[in-house]
Amino acid sequence: MLAIINQFIAADPNAADAYMLSLMTSEEKTDLLPLNTQAKSDISDGLIVLRAYEVFLNQVVAQEQAQATLQQQTTETPPAALQQENTSQDDLLYKLVSQTQAKLNELGFYTGAIDGIFDNETQQALINFQTAYGLIIDGTINEQVVAALGIQI
Repeated sequence: MLAIINQFIAADPNAADAYMLSLMTSEEKTDLLPLNTQAKSDISDGLIVLRAYEVFLNQVVAQEQAQATLQQQTTETPPAALQQENTSQDDLLYKLVSQTQAKLNELGFYTGAIDGIFDNETQQALINFQTAYGLIIDGTINEQVVAALGIQI
């Protein structure tokens, strides 16, 4: 700590003096200034070091609290709205795949379980359907597939 204070003083003695004086209360300045005895100088130096240490400590504590808050925010579970959005998207995807499987099953392209899971069997059935109906063959549930199967979500 003293090394930091000494570096600060060496960098700009006038600014350092003004800063150090700002760390003292008006009563302390009245009692200790001018520094005409060694005792006053020692007391003044001790007060300044103590106050500078308090400032430094407060900054360290504030930084640690900020880091802890940031870490807590990054490790917390997503807000309820975000979880609900994810659940809604999952539900939508499940319904889309389930309805596609059911429609493909009705048309004889799909024989697997209607489980809402887009697996290889579902994709192959979709490719066969797209081929048979002259649609873009990409193996995905796209707008053409949704329209051709009459899927409504």
